[in-house]
This record gives sequence, structure tokens and C-alpha cells, in this order.
Amino acid sequence: MLSILKTLAELPDSTNLDMNVIILVDDQTVLKSKSYRILLGHVEVLSNRLRECIKESSTCLGLFMHHNVYLPSIIVSLQVVKHSFVFLTTKNAQKLSEKLKLKWILSLDDTALLEQYELVEKWEVDDFCKVILWKRVTDDVMLDFEGVFCVMQTSGSTGESKIVRVPHQCIEINAKSLRKKFSIQSQERIFWGTPLTFDPALIEFLIAFLSGATLVIVPQNIYLNPKALHSALFTIEKITFLQMVPSVFLRWNENQISLILTNDRLKTLVFGGEVFPKSILQYERDENLSIFNIYGITEVSCWATLHKITDETVESMIPLGTCLDDTDLKVEDENEGGESGEILIGSSSRVCYLDDEEPKKLTGTIYRPTGDIAIVNQKGVYFVSRKNKIIKRFGQKINLGIIENVIFDKTGLVNKCVWSQEHNKLLNFIVIEGKFEPEYKKRMLDKIRVKVINLLPENSIPDFLEIIEKLPLTSHGKVDEKALEKMYCSIQLADNVDFVEVFSGLWSKYLGISAADLDR
Repeated sequence: MLSILKTLAELPDSTNLDMNVIILVDDQTVLKSKSYRILLGHVEVLSNRLRECIKESSTCLGLFMHHNVYLPSIIVSLQVVKHSFVFLTTKNAQKLSEKLKLKWILSLDDTALLEQYELVEKWEVDDFCKVILWKRVTDDVMLDFEGVFCVMQTSGSTGESKIVRVPHQCIEINAKSLRKKFSIQSQERIFWGTPLTFDPALIEFLIAFLSGATLVIVPQNIYLNPKALHSALFTIEKITFLQMVPSVFLRWNENQISLILTNDRLKTLVFGGEVFPKSILQYERDENLSIFNIYGITEVSCWATLHKITDETVESMIPLGTCLDDTDLKVEDENEGGESGEILIGSSSRVCYLDDEEPKKLTGTIYRPTGDIAIVNQKGVYFVSRKNKIIKRFGQKINLGIIENVIFDKTGLVNKCVWSQEHNKLLNFIVIEGKFEPEYKKRMLDKIRVKVINLLPENSIPDFLEIIEKLPLTSHGKVDEKALEKMYCSIQLADNVDFVEVFSGLWSKYLGISAADLDR
């Protein structure tokens, strides 16, 4: 039995039932809240309705919804009746429902979702909410999800996206380990902001629920607005725990980041899903704030290692840290030199099932490749780049992650390197806040280009440099490299450059001379 049910049984004894389990806020006020007492009532209603309508055992239901104040009750109810769930979006619903052969879907909206599903029940949870049950019109062979907490889908950044069935034991051990590492108490205010299709959202939910703490959510329009999100989290609600993908955190401007890091209410700040944002280490921070670098993959849901920041600086390499409970990490050395290779994450108890894998055949310690390259020394393991960020250019292997690191370390500029296979071009996008006149932007690019040429070996010099206000993000909050490549194509189409500018650019690129100097 998942500890979530044990926690549910112990709530009346261990928790003030009038404490909020979840709060919805915007940048002006608290919009809605639900207490643990109300949650218990909702769980009773929903679990009874689920038993009445769904006679199959250990099936998987699609949840077609965003973060909302009723979601904790829905998730817990599914655990009570021993069903698993998968989060659906308008983008993935069709494909996932077919691949998982979903017979049932729950939503909060009675608008038709998918053609092959019909509305069969409306359950009134309270005066403001009805949970809608949808059923697949055509019968199909249903898959077995016995022992599975939920189903996730990998982002596909290392190739074809995979379906990941996450067993109770796998995610439970992880949540308990992190709850202990972060010292989560019942008075915590935890931002539940990670997209629901990205498995760190499960950790946010579980560590809050297992501790009797409070989840804080915001409407989607607030989440997408950095200024409004800052106000909602740190002025209206004053969260104590924040887990975020670095690219999402860095949407905040320097002043907002400074205020966050010196906020005396924020106790824990966790960065995962991307390279640790070393730029934040140049800011002052409250003495009681603990900052962590966390690392893992969906295939061993959710996190594998954790490192607490102590005296590291912007110039420091940030280690992946020590392994969490029942988790192992090793670096598979391709060259047998023992210094670098691909990271593998393994466990004998925290084993997820990928695509059509049969659980009974997964015995012993199962290692999953991460697609990440790391270096190893006496002090630990250090992430270098994605495996698919190593390309061959001018007959030599180059690492796009190293290019990004060199530019950041020497200039302090956040940047993203993208290899366009279609155009055979190395692209680099520099993040600088603000809108600039074309001539001023051109002069800035000119100076940056000269610096980059002097910093990098010839085979690593980008073919294209561009200044952007912010990096585009995927639905999981990671940098969207495909969007950057499209941006490059748009700029190339829009530019109508004359021959003088072309030759000026070539001289600047290969001789390291500022274009402005060529005019003298």
C-alpha cells in the first residue's frame, strides 16, 4: 500500500484537518483553498463513484486537466480504488489514449474531448465543481496497470519518446528520501508549478501530502507572466519550497531573482531538469536558504542524485551530488580512461517499466542510459552535456555544452548553442534582457562576436549569433531548441543583407576584427 493511503488514514491524528492542503492564488489575492478536512470528504465521494462506475481492476484513467484545487482529491481517490492515472493535454491526448488503450477519462469540463469518448457521468464534488467521467465508445483490449502509481512520457530529447509506467515503490522511495533531505514539515508552502506531464510534479505533490504541508498553485496565465508569478508566490502566499527548471527560474529579471534569494521565508530552492544556473551564485542570499542541484531521468522516476550548494561560486563546477535512497549512478567510459562517459542510473527496487517491458523480466539492478555525458574526478561526478550535443564539425568532435560553458564563464552571458542539421550551421543565442534599436543591437553582436572568436577554437566558432530577450521553453519548462532553429530560419528569410555587409561579416568572423574597425 502506498504511503499516501497510510497518510490518509493517519490525517485525523497527525494533522490539523483545517490546514489547507492546496491554495490557488494569483498576483492579487487567494482565489480558492481546500483543507485536509474537505479533501477527506471529496475522497470519500469520488472513490465511491469510481467503484460504482468502473468495474475493471488496476486500470489507468486519463486526467484531462491542469493544476486545480480538486486534483489532490482526485489523485488520492484513484489510489483508494487502486487505479493509476496519466495526465493528458490537447497535444498528447489522442496518441496517449490510443497507445495506453484508455477506456476512461476524467475532466472538469464537459466540452467534448476526443471523438471516440462519450460523457457518461457528472459527479458533483461541491457547489463549484463537477468531475466528468468519459468512456471510450469502442471496446478495446485493456492493459494491466497493477502496482503502477501513474504513467509518464519522456520528452523524447534523446530520441523517440517513451511511455514510462511508474510503480508505487519507485516514486514512494524517492519522495520519502527527498522529504527527509529537505526536512519538509507540515508548515511548508510548496509551489506545485511543474507541468503535470513532467514527473517532478509528482514529487512536489507527494512530499507535501506525506508531510501534511500545503500546495500552492497559480492559474496558467499567472504562471506564464514572470512579474505576476513573482507577486503570487512571494507577496501573496510567501512559499517556503520552490523546485524549478533553471530556464523557467531565469525568466525572472535580476531584481526579482535578488529578492527571491534574499527572501527570509523561502527555505528550499531546488534546480533540476537542466544544467544548474551558476549565474545565481553571484547574488547575495539569505543565510537560511538552502539551494540544491538535483538530477535524474523519467525512466527512473524521478530524481537520482542531490547536491547542496555551499561555497561554490560562478567559476565552480557543480557536482551532481550523492545518490538518493535505493539509487545507483555510474559513468560508462567509452575510452576506458575512467575520466568521462555516459551516465547510467540504476536500481533494484526503483524500476520503472518502459513501453512494452514485462515487469517480471526486470530482475536485479536495472541501469538506464541517461543520454548525458559526465566527467569523473576525486570530488565527484560532473555533468558536461547531452550525448546528442556532441557533433562532428570540420572533421573534429565538438561539444556544444562546452561552448556554452566557455562563453558563460568568460563573459557571464547566458547562451544556448544549437546545431542545425538541416542547414549544417552552428547557432548560438545570447540572452540579454531589454529591447534594443537595430543599430545598437548590431554593435553589441559585433563586440560579442569578437570575444567569442578569441575565446573558442576555430572549429567551435558559431556560424550564427543572435541576441534574444529570453529562451523559448517546451511544455516541460526546458529550452526549446527546435523553436530556436525556427527563429534562425525566420531571421535568415527576413534579412536582406547587401554584399558589403556580407564581406564585412566574413572579415569580422575569421579575423576577429570588429566590423566597426573595418569602416575606419
